[in-house]
Amino acid sequence: MAEPLVELPYSKWSTARDAFKENWPSHIVEYSFLDIQLKYPVFQKYLKLKIYCPYGDVTNGIVGISDKEKYYEVFVHPLRERVMEECLKTTKLISWDRPITVPEASDVALDLLKRISDELSILITSDDIAVKHFVTNDSTQYEGISCPPGTYVGPLTSAYLDIVDSTWAYTSDFSRDYFQFLASNGFTYVLYSSKHEPMAWLNVGANGDLSHLFCLEPFRRKGYAEFMIKYVVNDLLSRNSNVLAFTVQDNAPAYKMFQKLGFTNDGCVHWLTLEPK
Repeated sequence: MAEPLVELPYSKWSTARDAFKENWPSHIVEYSFLDIQLKYPVFQKYLKLKIYCPYGDVTNGIVGISDKEKYYEVFVHPLRERVMEECLKTTKLISWDRPITVPEASDVALDLLKRISDELSILITSDDIAVKHFVTNDSTQYEGISCPPGTYVGPLTSAYLDIVDSTWAYTSDFSRDYFQFLASNGFTYVLYSSKHEPMAWLNVGANGDLSHLFCLEPFRRKGYAEFMIKYVVNDLLSRNSNVLAFTVQDNAPAYKMFQKLGFTNDGCVHWLTLEPK
């Protein structure tokens, strides 16, 4: 049997991205994932990302495989659910015998993976659910945004990599290198004091979403987190990018902040961990 997942050349990724305009903006996560890889090819190279389509047809959806040896991610973004299901059951390209992270999976993708789990001898060992928030690229920028007195925004410097990494909820053996990559390519935003000390920060992640919003304890309750979101959103909108953010289900303050700032809240996505039985 021929391999059902057909690799899509990078030059054709825009056709896969545009297929997710169907029922817009319900597929904004999938669209934005491919869009950032196209706008900033450094992400594709960093992730070692390859994109495949069931039977070579972008209208079926995509499977993305990022194999960084220590960290193996498979992006499952179906448009035709049953076609994707059959392809995942028969493909030889995915190493189901390894621990796999499936980021930003829709409810449809989750249900699909549940149905085929027994046949593939895999277990879904964790399901971290996050609420999806977004601002589309045709939105109006926030007005009157200027740095608070005695502060400025700049990129993350190497001197503060460790503190940013250590305060991330998902810190790991390789997350410091990840932040170094983001900093080196202009995807980190840090609010510094006039003494060049970090006070708050926000990043744009490799999947195109706002990531690791954090304010150090001495500088909380001053509006810095809200300022950072507005600042970064304006920068992304100026680049004609959609803006995505995710909050864990029990983080009510973050949910309310994005709601206050005019983000659309639209269902949930799942960060899944798959392991062989």
